[in-house]
Amino acid sequence: MQPTVNLSEIRNKIWRMDNTAEASMSVGYKEAWMQGGDNVIYTSASTGNIIKGKTAFTSRPDQIRWGGLWKINPLTLATVPSTIMTPIPMFTLDLSAGGIGLGKNMADTLKGIGMSVARAIGGI
Repeated sequence: MQPTVNLSEIRNKIWRMDNTAEASMSVGYKEAWMQGGDNVIYTSASTGNIIKGKTAFTSRPDQIRWGGLWKINPLTLATVPSTIMTPIPMFTLDLSAGGIGLGKNMADTLKGIGMSVARAIGGI
């Protein structure tokens, strides 16, 4: 039999060089953070990820994904204007991030939605 663990009794583990160090790291049961001076990276199962302080990305803008599926449209990086006559979306869908499995899951979901709609209107 596994012993039960009371989560309120679990304490975070904190690492720092000494009591005067400005940098530290803490790891808990459902959260973790790293701090260096005023800069903080925090992640939690309930609130998500927080980055506080100056941030620099070393990737080109077209290599950064939002939500794992969306990338900046390369046409917007080339300063092609978006107008009423030629609308250019800011983001493009990029399924290569999740691989073939992600695309298959999306296709199965859309197929299920289509079947449900067809049944609702009496088509099948």
